Amino acid sequence: MGPPLPPQIAEALQRGDLILTPSQRAARTIRRAYDHLQQSRGETLWHPPTVLPLTTWLTTLWHTLLLEGHETRTLLNRTQELALWRQIIAQDGHPPSLAPLAAEAHTQLLTHNASAQTPAFSLSPDTQAFARWSLAFDRRCHRESLLPAAALPLALHPHLPNLTIPPLTLVDFETLPPAQAALLATLPITHLQTTTQTPTHLHTAPDDQSELEAAAQWAATLLAADPQATIAIVLPNQSARRHHIDQTFAQTLAPQTQHIADPTPPPYEFSLGIPLDRTPYAATALTLLRWLAEPLPLTTISNLLTSRHLTPSPLPAAQFDAHTLRQLKLLRPELSLQAFLALNPPLPTLQHLQIPTQTTHATWAEAIRTTLTRVLLPPTDSLDYQTQSRFSATLDELATLDLITPTATYDVALAALQRIATQTIFAPESRQTPIQILGPLELGGVPFTALWFLSADDQTWPPTPTPNPLIPYHLQRTLGLLTAPTPTLSAATQIIYSYSLHAEEGDRRPSPAIPPNLPPYTPTPTPAPQILAPTQIPDNLTLPPLPDQPLRGGARILELQAACPFRAFAEIRLHATSLDTRTPGLDPRDRGNLVHQVMELFWQELESQQALRDLPEPHRHTLLDQCITQALTAASRLAQTPWDHAYLRVQHHRLSALLRPWLLIELERPNFVVASHESSLRDIPLGPLRLNLRVDRIDLTAAGPLILDYKTGPAAPSQWLTPRPDLPQLPLYAVLANASPDSEPLAGVAFANLRAGEDLCLKGFADSTATLAKPSRMDAPTLADQIAEWHQTLTTLAEQFAAGDTRVDPKSYPQTCTHCTQRILCRLDPATLQSEEDDPEEQIPGVPYAL
Repeated sequence: MGPPLPPQIAEALQRGDLILTPSQRAARTIRRAYDHLQQSRGETLWHPPTVLPLTTWLTTLWHTLLLEGHETRTLLNRTQELALWRQIIAQDGHPPSLAPLAAEAHTQLLTHNASAQTPAFSLSPDTQAFARWSLAFDRRCHRESLLPAAALPLALHPHLPNLTIPPLTLVDFETLPPAQAALLATLPITHLQTTTQTPTHLHTAPDDQSELEAAAQWAATLLAADPQATIAIVLPNQSARRHHIDQTFAQTLAPQTQHIADPTPPPYEFSLGIPLDRTPYAATALTLLRWLAEPLPLTTISNLLTSRHLTPSPLPAAQFDAHTLRQLKLLRPELSLQAFLALNPPLPTLQHLQIPTQTTHATWAEAIRTTLTRVLLPPTDSLDYQTQSRFSATLDELATLDLITPTATYDVALAALQRIATQTIFAPESRQTPIQILGPLELGGVPFTALWFLSADDQTWPPTPTPNPLIPYHLQRTLGLLTAPTPTLSAATQIIYSYSLHAEEGDRRPSPAIPPNLPPYTPTPTPAPQILAPTQIPDNLTLPPLPDQPLRGGARILELQAACPFRAFAEIRLHATSLDTRTPGLDPRDRGNLVHQVMELFWQELESQQALRDLPEPHRHTLLDQCITQALTAASRLAQTPWDHAYLRVQHHRLSALLRPWLLIELERPNFVVASHESSLRDIPLGPLRLNLRVDRIDLTAAGPLILDYKTGPAAPSQWLTPRPDLPQLPLYAVLANASPDSEPLAGVAFANLRAGEDLCLKGFADSTATLAKPSRMDAPTLADQIAEWHQTLTTLAEQFAAGDTRVDPKSYPQTCTHCTQRILCRLDPATLQSEEDDPEEQIPGVPYAL
């Protein structure tokens, strides 16, 4: 049940007047109220009321003239006008992106009966350019019998004798543009104002959130007292605060709808729509159409794969995304449609995506419509149907561009469709909820039981008009273009203005546009939230035993267990890992693997330090460059553009600049022979675990074997000397090497830090300088004793992991948690982590969790 029909409007309809309103919303409200009035009178059949928005009525008059043969000019829609402006501006050597600004300036002049062909427009280069564009636009319209929408009132004026116009009643028009006012002045018109003298109050809140909470609580109180009440929440900057309004009103007015299983819609809705291209259906359609013309980033393709408009069962597509798409070796994280289809994705409908060959906008529109019908799923609910219908209307609008440009390429047609979708504001059909959240200019002709006007401060309302740089400033002042429109408040039994005192930009004061000396409004105290007692559930579940096979993860299992037991449990046993993210070019892991490959290829060729010493420096550099080129072979196959090849040359230079100094360090080491590189160890036992490992390199020195681990990131031997080592790979290799009865006692372990600058070095533990020239200091007297300690430490970590240790116990909070992706499962409070990162010196005892 909506608001009642005002008596004045009912009388006008009874007389047979045509009711004209400022907006489509007001017209729908009046028609709906009239229907309710007829139903309350017991009527079962009645003529629909003649209620139209003023602009719609003017367009209807023009179509009547066309049908009766009194006119032949074509009334341009907004898309056609902008296309015409883009053509004219581009021909004048300026960016076509100025078209909306020029169209707005031309519309403002027409609605105020002004012209750009006056001496006032010769004052600056900008206004002179606009005068040229405007003249070209007017000449083109005259030559091709085109009529811009803003010129419609002036064009209708001489045809009034040919039209049958009933008595008119204008409802809640504060002011009319001069062109419309001049047309209506010659017609019999009755002006109605539905606003009444209403108790008005002013509420002052300490901040924006408190203001929203007060308005939401006020609306909830009114609705509880009268379920048939109609309430308006008016907000000047609705789009900027929409998320906060939605969240606050949902918590106050519809807490039960926060439950995922409760389909009850909230008792409020927003009247302001969003750009059509931001709706899920249109965004999916436009992305698919763009894929026909150019490669898409992998992140965009991932979003497409899980779109509910593309597949009824997103699970296979999500699995394909995680296990196939994100594992591809790519130089750039993007794929063309043809390359994607070659992967045999679980979306056979994408085979229907084909670039058509038509050349007119109309045939482009029809081809796009056919393609999307084959690929996208039919609508499943009312919102989907409305969105699809509105997008179909944009295709119809695209077809009208043939009037301006007879032919177009696919790229041009797609860019035009994107512009149309961006400029089209989509709002679903109203659910007739009792609470309407709308903008000030939507109030005219719409009665409400009560009204709350938010953000009524001097910084927000009235909005400061933005001068159009294409119209001389003094002319804008003369025409009144710099005066903000004044909304007509609806008839209501209660009106409350509110604003917040404090904001980031400074203190606020009440808006000068609201009545002065309003009595204060005292909000109803917000009831205290009901706090539920926590429910304790005993954890009686036992973990299944580990599989009787080597675990996937290798030494990383011990690294994760040392960092945080829960993280090791979640990532290894629950497989709760994050999806890979691709960055342009080679990511850090790819660049690290390249270093490994180059070193492997280089030492496969030389095999010993003596061979390196015997090789002249120019030959050494040549061999290194050959190894780098060979390591980059796989990436070179992915190069498709000049940018790709240039990028690979940069990577070649980077590797050469990094590894040439490293070879000098290799020359200065004690004598060695490379015994193995990138060797795999299969099914190696450690306590209750069975692991597969890969050892980067083993050198034979005068004192015995030395195990090397290449590191392109930060690494230091001190990280091995704790009960929870950060990088346990080398300690693990040392333990396994000493555990073998057939192996020679280990002489040392070391990091080969392949990092540019001072970090380029060899650091590790050894008993003899015959192994490492400058070994780091160990905690144990000998390397054998140190390895024994590592054996105990690593075995303990293995036993804890096998036993199912799931404690949330980060080793070094918050550093350990910074890049962890298990926060949802471990319930670590991200806000507290952020505050800790902002102030690293602040010490917080214990580990905070989100309750």
